[in-house]
Amino acid sequence: MMWLVALSHSYSQDKEPTCLCYLDGDNSPAGLMGAHTHEKNGWMISYNYARVNMSGMQSGTSLLSEDYVFNKYIMSESKMSMDMHMLMLMYGITDRLSAILMTSYSVNTMNMDMIESTMMTMPDGGNGVMKMTSTNRSMSEKYSGLNDVVFCLNYSLAASEHHTLIASAGVSIPTGSIGAVNANALVEGQRYTYNMPPGSGTWDVLPRLTYIYNTGKFFAGSQVSADLHTGYNSIGYRQGDLYSFTAWTSYRFFKPVGISLRGLFMYTQSISGSDPYLYTIIEPSADAANSGSRTFFVVPGVNVYPGFINGCTLGIEYAKPLYQYFNGIQMPFHSQWMLKAQIAF
Repeated sequence: MMWLVALSHSYSQDKEPTCLCYLDGDNSPAGLMGAHTHEKNGWMISYNYARVNMSGMQSGTSLLSEDYVFNKYIMSESKMSMDMHMLMLMYGITDRLSAILMTSYSVNTMNMDMIESTMMTMPDGGNGVMKMTSTNRSMSEKYSGLNDVVFCLNYSLAASEHHTLIASAGVSIPTGSIGAVNANALVEGQRYTYNMPPGSGTWDVLPRLTYIYNTGKFFAGSQVSADLHTGYNSIGYRQGDLYSFTAWTSYRFFKPVGISLRGLFMYTQSISGSDPYLYTIIEPSADAANSGSRTFFVVPGVNVYPGFINGCTLGIEYAKPLYQYFNGIQMPFHSQWMLKAQIAF
């Protein structure tokens, strides 16, 4: 997953501004990506952290009881947390063109409840081996590893005193693992479910278009972006494409602190294909039919600008869903935290 900006112009007496660059910090929301370019030979280093919390079960817009889930599956997911640590490096190739390289590391933890004293016959005639080692109704699993590496180019299509338009073209390189076996699974040899591995297993295309308006203290903007998977991975499935739109306002009401508010809409398509080493009867997240969603978040945030470090920004955002629709049975979002610490030079 789950991947930042400065909104002040550079000027000269004999030319129009061509980029957004850092003067005294980054005025954009903490979770926003790809909305600026640097001046030629300018650098930025950024560390970002995101924590996603999910809980319960939902189908469409309706919350479900565990008993409802147990009518179809042996287990029901109850809680999940996703922690992502991101390190990003940005460099200004020209005044209009900047390059971004990002790597990240994820830790995903999921808690599940199970029907007590469940006995199961494998649908494949017994190729799987049962591992019923406990009668405890609850269990958990954890998966951690490097995510796919992202390389991106940002180009300033237009820039004036108050308006900026930036196009981004990126690629996600399939360096994250997708084939690890879950040692805690009920069935020996079963891999982790679709929502646990950090990689997609495919080369992904990442287009993005960003518009920003600023008056010096007040900022507003919008961004449309996508994560497009180019085919099926080596296991035999393709993650659903992701489309997102966000619009925001921010205000730097005095020099050390700024506040922001944005709305975020995300549309995720369903998974195509399936993993032959996932038994869909065990849990909802092992069933590719339970994928695809539409969600809308409201996201307030705060940025802090340490005056003793030029070009440094510390930011935080908190996202809360206002609307969620899920295909099949899935875990709904509860909340998300996003933090950034970055410096430009």
